[in-house]
Amino acid sequence: MDAGHVGVFALDGGGNLRLVAGLGLTAGTMIDADAEVIEAESIRRDEPMVELAEADAVAGVASGADLVGGHARSALTAIIRLPGRPFGLVAAYSDRGRAFSGDDVVVLR
Repeated sequence: MDAGHVGVFALDGGGNLRLVAGLGLTAGTMIDADAEVIEAESIRRDEPMVELAEADAVAGVASGADLVGGHARSALTAIIRLPGRPFGLVAAYSDRGRAFSGDDVVVLR
């Protein structure tokens, strides 16, 4: 999958996402559920999402709290479900400008 950073985020009582496990991410990171970032949008839509930064963009993809220092060029999310509600999500980030594929979504799920 070529993702240098991966995180599992759980929804807290306020609907925000809290990093509970990860590789290459800052422990304890919180993402505001109302933020305009891929992780929060994925929860709002209740579906996996893929984002690729524009080739000429200075910043990387819009991810919560600049999880990977603004260097992620692509991101992929998948919802983790409990019966009747989402638990949170798993997200993968790549420093390289690569498009994650439908197969990557299947693997992440």
